Amino acid sequence: MLVARDLRNGSLASLEAYLKQHQGIPDREVAFELWRLLAGPAAQTRFRLVVVDHPDAPADKGGRPSTRSRVPTRKDRERVAEFSCKLDLHGKVWLAREEAAECLGISESTIKRATRKIEAEEAQEIELNSTRARRAAALKKLRRER
Repeated sequence: MLVARDLRNGSLASLEAYLKQHQGIPDREVAFELWRLLAGPAAQTRFRLVVVDHPDAPADKGGRPSTRSRVPTRKDRERVAEFSCKLDLHGKVWLAREEAAECLGISESTIKRATRKIEAEEAQEIELNSTRARRAAALKKLRRER
């Protein structure tokens, strides 16, 4: 009776002790008053429980992590290969990109993105090779001087 009265007054303090003691809600009256507090119409109760985020909980980051990978995938290579074939055929970049996008069922910006990834990888490879060549030349020079 005490728990039902507290629920009618909007207090949950005695409900917590009641649930710990009984490991559930065996009393029909307590269950009914709890239902009123949770979902009862305004004519039956002055209060309504509302679910809110716990103030001590960590912030929900949510969303999908960005996948701004600069390493080209197999699909990127296929897209660029299709674009290159169309470019050899038509000779105009905009027309080749348009036809490749239509053929693959993707947007033109996807082809642009794939092309940029491949070009960036090739530029990085060229830079790496030139660095290796410079190091090799410097090493040969040092060996000759000895």
